[in-house]
Amino acid sequence: LRAAGPAPTPRAMRRPAPSGLRRGPRTPASMAAAYLVLAHALFCAARAAQVARRSETVGSAFALQPGYTRWKNASQQCDQEAVCVIPAGGRWLLDANMTTEGLNIFGVLKWDETVPGIVLTVSWIMVEKGGLLQVGTEHSPIGLWPGVTATIYLKRTTTNHHDVYGDRFIGGDASSIMIHGVPLNRTWTLLNRTAVNGSTELFLKHDPAEMGWKVGDEVGVATTSRGWSSKHRIVDIRGATDEALKLASAVAGCEEPHLPARNAIDGNPGSLWSSYGGRQRDHWLEISLAA
Repeated sequence: LRAAGPAPTPRAMRRPAPSGLRRGPRTPASMAAAYLVLAHALFCAARAAQVARRSETVGSAFALQPGYTRWKNASQQCDQEAVCVIPAGGRWLLDANMTTEGLNIFGVLKWDETVPGIVLTVSWIMVEKGGLLQVGTEHSPIGLWPGVTATIYLKRTTTNHHDVYGDRFIGGDASSIMIHGVPLNRTWTLLNRTAVNGSTELFLKHDPAEMGWKVGDEVGVATTSRGWSSKHRIVDIRGATDEALKLASAVAGCEEPHLPARNAIDGNPGSLWSSYGGRQRDHWLEISLAA
């Protein structure tokens, strides 16, 4: 479409400034001031986003930390023979083995979920008001990385008892204790084949992949007699295979001496087994199969 009159000039198309306001020329100083106002607005928005990421859990203000949070190395802060105190506002990262008497958490103690085999040895742990003990997260649980476990040993004896709860406990007061591990469909199973002493391979009743087990996981093998159970680490998982079964033995409730039950599994189609004689309930044959 074409307009009836001459097209307005670009200056005529501009909206007039409100009455009482006069737009001055853009100088370097005015442009710098405008950029400063924009930077301040972005900073305020970032701070608001940081606050919004904090935990909504009652009593804990630091459940979720910004990705740029600077952490202190917890194992370098504590004395083995004294009670270790994480102050309010402190953010400590446990990324190596640590031994201490008691542990008072007013700030945040976060377990490094990427380092295998960390062990915390302590007499007691008390998470005070507003504090947080975080072992794994929902999106990065303990065990997601191969070989990563979280082990807390409570000492049998201590010389530094907690004023209220004594020792050998893990607890909190108006605080948060978050522990996340990789969910498993099954945490235990049965052996599908006898494992002799010294075996390095186990045949299980259930498929390890379906149970959620993977290479690097630690498993315990419970003893079936008097003795100690044992711990092992999975180094390989083979897929399930169909194995041919062999006839191992045969027994009968009643048999004739010259035609015993073992004839039923000797591989000769002409062999006979006889249960002639005896009572009616004695006429049965039981066959055992083996891999």
